[in-house]
Amino acid sequence: MAQNRKWSAAAKFKIALQALNGNTPLTEIFEHYKVSQGQVHAWKKQLLEQGSQLFKKQEKPVALKSAKNKGRQIKRQLQEQIDDITKERDFLKRQLLRNKQIDLRQLVDFDNTKVSLRRQCELLDLNRSTIYYDKKPPILDSNDLLNEIRSLWEKNPSYGYRRITKELRDKGVVANHKRVQRLMVLGGMQAIYSGPNANKQGQLRKLHKYLLQE
Repeated sequence: MAQNRKWSAAAKFKIALQALNGNTPLTEIFEHYKVSQGQVHAWKKQLLEQGSQLFKKQEKPVALKSAKNKGRQIKRQLQEQIDDITKERDFLKRQLLRNKQIDLRQLVDFDNTKVSLRRQCELLDLNRSTIYYDKKPPILDSNDLLNEIRSLWEKNPSYGYRRITKELRDKGVVANHKRVQRLMVLGGMQAIYSGPNANKQGQLRKLHKYLLQE
């Protein structure tokens, strides 16, 4: 009869715990509950193996709660850093605006690959449409353009007016090839190639340079 009896989970736990305590001889437990020795040992083993899992289940909510608290703390710290950066940006912008000679558009760095133009405009509180008209290449007067041409030509005396025009445009200087050609003639500059007349051309170049200095 005892072997066919169905034991509840609470009863199994009570018997296994009593057997583990060691306060009651096992023979008395077998006799009192009318249960076999093998069954009691099986319940003891089950209690030992699964008891730790019970505590692990209890630990999970605690760990999850701790992770959530840490996440909220990190989020709060990041928000504080963002607020500080925003305050510092606003302070710097106010300081810049106090000097009316400073145009915030001049602070935009078109060559910056780490901070996009859109982000730069947001940081400077600028409308993107206002920054492009200032990016037109400069138009130099004749004297300044002549100096630019001479600087390029003296470094590369084999350059003709078309190559000089290309170099100027690569530097962002507006100049058409006819104007460059006219100024090169005026300045006594022409492409110098190696050949039988190279020495004569060099002397002519020095003469024109001397006349311009006069």
